Amino acid sequence: MWRLGFKGRILLDSGGFSLHKAKLNGKIVPDIKVEDYCDFIKHHGGTNMFCGWFSLDKVDDPQLTDANTDYMMEQGLGEELIPIWNINNSFINLQKLIQKHDPAIIGVGGLLFCERQKRKGRLNNLFQQFPNQLFHGLGVSNEDLFNYDWHSCDGTGVFSPRKYGKLNTYDGQIPLPVGWTVEQGIGYGLEIFISQEENYNHIHYRKLLIPPLGIPEPLQLF
Repeated sequence: MWRLGFKGRILLDSGGFSLHKAKLNGKIVPDIKVEDYCDFIKHHGGTNMFCGWFSLDKVDDPQLTDANTDYMMEQGLGEELIPIWNINNSFINLQKLIQKHDPAIIGVGGLLFCERQKRKGRLNNLFQQFPNQLFHGLGVSNEDLFNYDWHSCDGTGVFSPRKYGKLNTYDGQIPLPVGWTVEQGIGYGLEIFISQEENYNHIHYRKLLIPPLGIPEPLQLF
């Protein structure tokens, strides 16, 4: 990243979600060891390279995720740690996590493996019961992005044109319009996601038509 000219620090994710998804797809991949994850952070300079790091989460094992969080704390990595709480875990365990570690931000994981209506109910309860806690939504690229008061979110939905040939719009996904390049579809998606940073009081910011009348300019990163 630095060799490419990026001078900031990086928010590090463990890859636990990608590992879980790979196994669901039948791939044979080794588990990520929390000891190796901690060594990686330390080897690459800790806070010199990273602005923070998420705990090593195991999507289908909330107890192991909690144990990994405790281990990372014991390894002296607690200051910039963002512990992950799984949406299917109990709110009692979340309260214990807050009381035990008093984290500035908590990552909410497992959202993509939680059925839509159940996820909505769980998120409603989460933000009602913990209004003073900052939450980061892991993998949020749908309406949950602007329906809840997240502190921050990440998601790969902007790359849907490349991955699935789909374009994200305010009214859901549509096929990539005829004549559009993948790069133009990604640029359109970026405008939508960036607009959510100014989306106060859950008012949808609808600057773009669906599909747009004009093809956007090619996306340029550098």
